[in-house]
Amino acid sequence: MAYWTLDSLAPRERFPYWREVLCQAFTPLAADVDREKAFGHSGWVRSMPVSDTNGAEIASRSQVISHGPREVRRTDRHHIFVNVMLEGSCIVEQDGRCASIASGGYSVVDTTREYRQLYVEDSQRGRWRALSYRLPRESVIDQLFEPLASTAELHSAAQGGMAALALSTMLNVWRNAEQLDRRGMLAAETSLHAVLVAAMNKGTPHAERADRAARDAAMRAAVERHIEAGLQGRDLSATSTARAFSISVRKLHGLFEQADRSYAQTVKHMRVRACAEDLMSGTAGAMTDIALRWGFSDLSHLNRTFRSEYGCLPSALRRAAPRSSPSGSVIERQRG
Repeated sequence: MAYWTLDSLAPRERFPYWREVLCQAFTPLAADVDREKAFGHSGWVRSMPVSDTNGAEIASRSQVISHGPREVRRTDRHHIFVNVMLEGSCIVEQDGRCASIASGGYSVVDTTREYRQLYVEDSQRGRWRALSYRLPRESVIDQLFEPLASTAELHSAAQGGMAALALSTMLNVWRNAEQLDRRGMLAAETSLHAVLVAAMNKGTPHAERADRAARDAAMRAAVERHIEAGLQGRDLSATSTARAFSISVRKLHGLFEQADRSYAQTVKHMRVRACAEDLMSGTAGAMTDIALRWGFSDLSHLNRTFRSEYGCLPSALRRAAPRSSPSGSVIERQRG
């Protein structure tokens, strides 16, 4: 683990060294402090790579750190910085947003655009302290639903959920980084990126839409199981099924808007497929009995539906059964 400190330097050399050397070690930055504090400036940095991600624990005095137009132009490789406040606080500005980050919270900045951070030291300790992760921008940016919505936002353990999990992961990776071998570092980096991306995506409009789509898909699957289990004897009208799931008929139909078939088409498809499986398996019984068993009003109804689904009459499938299997060409053509 690399370590830099200002303690061994003469007072007049400390802030210039901090500004000109340390601030350039991570990404081009411009630092500024009160003139009264410049000669008494103190600070240190511990830095260590975690595979392609870099971690650094930093402590210093109150100051403004800027990544302005000049610094953006001087940045040869862009990164995402995730900064966790351990002591003191930070006001961060980027993309027209401003967030106040206290101890136990973290924020994100993107080096492709300007940002500004005002670090405020803890009054009792006389310093601020932060844990900063520098992530290769290309490793996370494509996974963000809305990259411009992720910067200069407060993420805090008090929010629970992904924010708390991400904070815990960042702290634990840093505490154990020196004990990790190459495989351990790769695993730690993968976990770190995964939870950070999930936390940054949480709450964005796209994420809310994705969550809603996932919930709808899960409910649609449950409805399909309900249909399949009730093909014999259960009332599968839209009204009855909606009542069984405590949703409106409109919501039920909405669940199938993104599916290949509407609700009514799904019920019809499952009924005719059940008939086809009976016929292909050589199940004995009159064709009319098979039709009634799977919810068709009569043989004529089954014939019409079967032809629309499989392109042939059910009697043709029954005649083909001894020479075919349920994966034969007729059924495969429909399922494809």
